[in-house]
Amino acid sequence: MENFLLGCDWGTTSFRLRLINVTSGRVVGELMSQDGIAKTNIAWKQPEWGGLSRMAFFCKCLKQQIDTLASKQGFNPEGIPLVVSGMASSSIGMADVPYTSLPFSLNAEELNFLRVSATVDFPHEMILVSGLKTDTDVMRGEETQLIGLSGLIEIPAEQETVVILPGTHSKHNYIRNNVLVDFKTFMTGEVYELLTKHSILKDSVEPFHQSAWRKEDRDAFIQGVRDGSSSPLLQKMFTVRINHLFSQLDKSANSFYMSGLLIGSELSYLADENDRRPLVLCGGSQLSDLYNTAMDILGLANRVLKVPSDFVHKATIAGQATIFQNKFLTSKAT
Repeated sequence: MENFLLGCDWGTTSFRLRLINVTSGRVVGELMSQDGIAKTNIAWKQPEWGGLSRMAFFCKCLKQQIDTLASKQGFNPEGIPLVVSGMASSSIGMADVPYTSLPFSLNAEELNFLRVSATVDFPHEMILVSGLKTDTDVMRGEETQLIGLSGLIEIPAEQETVVILPGTHSKHNYIRNNVLVDFKTFMTGEVYELLTKHSILKDSVEPFHQSAWRKEDRDAFIQGVRDGSSSPLLQKMFTVRINHLFSQLDKSANSFYMSGLLIGSELSYLADENDRRPLVLCGGSQLSDLYNTAMDILGLANRVLKVPSDFVHKATIAGQATIFQNKFLTSKAT
């Protein structure tokens, strides 16, 4: 099948595979599962797979997913090239591909990668995408989003722009003239998960569904943003327990308050009156709503370009297509 590409976004805890029409950019078929890199790595270490190399085992698992998607969509997958981004290029993935150092041009020409030739058992030429690094930080997966996003929207070039990718590990990416010059990682989502499931605060909150948040939930979130951006976070976190003990907030509103504390703390440095950098927010619908609200409260709204929530996945698709065109079509198979 000419003009088609298999794009795999293989995260630590999730797996997503798409059949992409490179000419139109349209996703023809998609498959998702919880078979992330961590789970697959554990499976490879089981005694029954002792004779199989890491690469061979991961390719075996990947081929099963490709065949499932092909059967579901009714196409012959043989020979369709594959781009894999995310944690697959890490030390617990298919192969440990060295990080690319910053500064990094978002045209992807300098991106490190591993090209793997097709075999009888795995009939797909594959590009395994590396991540990026600074002296103090790393990313895997977000670089593909940024490459794609740079082709979907116009990122201001006249000054440094901060592109925010919310998530388990939120990334603040500093871009100048289409070059990523630095980034910072905030463990906002993971800390929220830890606090709500494994801390003394877990009995003071309950999972929230933002699609149905009430006025009291919104008010609690806003107060959390204000407190998290202006007070010591570790001290304010205990307020979540006080809210519950003294019946100041119910568990749902308290969850929003906790979320506000964390997001407010993450964004607080951007609210400095001397910081006038343009901001770009690109996240899923639920996270974008929370971050948009927090930015409004912190006085950042007039600086923010709010990217539609569906661009999160579109950016990954566009990034994989760009990498395919730059690397697959120009490199020599090894």
